[in-house]
Formats: sequence, C-alpha cells, structure tokens
Amino acid sequence: TQKYVQRKFNLVREESEGYSKLATELAELPAVGHGAAVTATRAGRSSAEVVRNVQSLIGYFDLDPNRVCDVVLTFCESAPARTPAALSLLELFQPTA
Repeated sequence: TQKYVQRKFNLVREESEGYSKLATELAELPAVGHGAAVTATRAGRSSAEVVRNVQSLIGYFDLDPNRVCDVVLTFCESAPARTPAALSLLELFQPTA
C-alpha cells in the first residue's frame, strides 16, 4: 500500500505576519457581558466583522486553515469570556455536505 505524506513546516514562523494579524483579530472578538458590538480595543466591532476579517486573512496570507482552527481553539481556552463569539469562527471549518 502507498501512503501519502504531506510535508508540514512551522507555519507560524513562515507566515508570521498573517498569524500575528489573526491573533489581533481574535482579540477583537466581543466578550460576554459587554454587549455584542463592544470589544477590548475598538468599539463597534461585531463578531461577524471579525469573522469576515479572519476569512480575508486566511486567503490573503495563504494561512493553513487547520492551523487557524487550532489557533482559534487555543484562543477559546485562553479567553473563555470570548468563546461564544469565537464559535461563529469555528463554523468556517465545518465540511460541507
């Protein structure tokens, strides 16, 4: 039998600008109890806008979607107050039927 092996590199190092902008966008997610449109650094950012920006970052910097999903899950662990808003990001990674 033949096995397909995909070579993976340290994508965080290779696309450092893209992943740093991803981290910045994740920090913009609204926290529970602060209203749907209020974020930590800029007022008026909704979770839908952050999701659109993350989609743009994935495309523009050619970020690995699996790695982005891992970063989002890690962010949910470290910022539980922002987890409900981050769940809309996880919908991007569900396979279509």
